Amino acid sequence: MAERINLVCWHCGAGREAIVPGPPQFAFELVGWATDAGMVGYFDRHYGRALIFCNPDHARAELTKRGTFRLRPKGAALAALSAGGQG
Repeated sequence: MAERINLVCWHCGAGREAIVPGPPQFAFELVGWATDAGMVGYFDRHYGRALIFCNPDHARAELTKRGTFRLRPKGAALAALSAGGQG
């Protein structure tokens, strides 16, 4: 049973719809679907999550000096999340 999901970039908040065979059971499925949809997926082993980005440049922008992904996105995505949470 196919489902429609919306993949959203962690850095800028840009989204892209994808049709997938079912709900994700594992993080590697989500990363694979992002790759199939033309986005980039990464595993964040430090915080135990999968992150989706529009392109590798946005992923690099979210890396810290230590080499881990930030806990919360910076820039436009953070503003969008904050505005959405207040409404």
